[in-house]
Amino acid sequence: MAYGDPPYGPFETGANVEPLSTSSGNSLLFDADRTIFYVLDFFGYLITTYPGPRLVQAMAAAGVMGANALPLSRAVAQKYPTDPGPYLQENQFQFPLLCVYRTRATTTQKTAGWEEDQCGLEVLYALPPLNLGQAERVQPILNAVVTALRHKLTQSYDPGYAPPGGQPGDSPWDPPFAFVDQIALTEWRFGFLEGTNNLYFPAVTITGFVKERENYVPTGAGPLNGADITGDLYGADGTVLDPFVQASTASAPTITALSVSSGPAGGGTVVTLTGTGFENGPQWGPAELQVLFGGRPASAIRWNSPTRVAATTPAMLGAGTVAVVLTNPDGQTATSPTRFTFA
Repeated sequence: MAYGDPPYGPFETGANVEPLSTSSGNSLLFDADRTIFYVLDFFGYLITTYPGPRLVQAMAAAGVMGANALPLSRAVAQKYPTDPGPYLQENQFQFPLLCVYRTRATTTQKTAGWEEDQCGLEVLYALPPLNLGQAERVQPILNAVVTALRHKLTQSYDPGYAPPGGQPGDSPWDPPFAFVDQIALTEWRFGFLEGTNNLYFPAVTITGFVKERENYVPTGAGPLNGADITGDLYGADGTVLDPFVQASTASAPTITALSVSSGPAGGGTVVTLTGTGFENGPQWGPAELQVLFGGRPASAIRWNSPTRVAATTPAMLGAGTVAVVLTNPDGQTATSPTRFTFA
């Protein structure tokens, strides 16, 4: 069936919009791979804030020196969005070194309206070269680094972290930052950097993945405006397979107001979101309406109408002001102009 001309205009994956701007003034990493930009920034903050002070203390006590023969004073000296392996012999790095880069990717959830890309992530955190005595006193910090990253990534935010361009308590994965559907760390390996001759660089390598939604930037109503279509795929024996095409041309939702803008950090506050385009119903299959407070899902949601949704705030780890984001089952999102404060 012909649905009209395909949308050959601008499109986006996560928060990256193409065609890329040639006059934005941003770094190329920010414009071309915003997810890695925010992962590097968030992880660098976590390492510096949580295990970092004790690491600096331990390195000073063990006499660990930097390239300029001075005691190391930072838990993250450099951050790179690439695998450092090919460059280790070029003396291009300062340690401790944090690298986050993409590995193999796949595309899932293919629909006429959007796709979801799942890409592997590799995270490397490496300490300066150590002798045996220094390693005994400093290397245990690697486990604390993993714990901090894993815990805070599960929480999706930190009350003291402000993404570049945001405010403390904002989740770096929510719009308008990285616009990530899901991100996780799944496996870590403790060891050392290879290919460094007789120098011993203790390191931990962490494997994970990130899911980002890919869709066309709306430029106006199309021939499917107002239609939601699901198509079944039939096998040769007549078996009906799972739906493989879903085209949603509904307008994106909007949030105009919150009934309550503050509540206890323990959660339990019922907040009514007022706006437009709130979707709910069996036509979306397993997908569900979601409301996130600072990246954490509401503990309960009740859809009242396309203009009203009630959400119960989740328990948070501490006080802070966070963004409130609603995601329709078709993947379109809305961010409240009013932020919610946990006290």
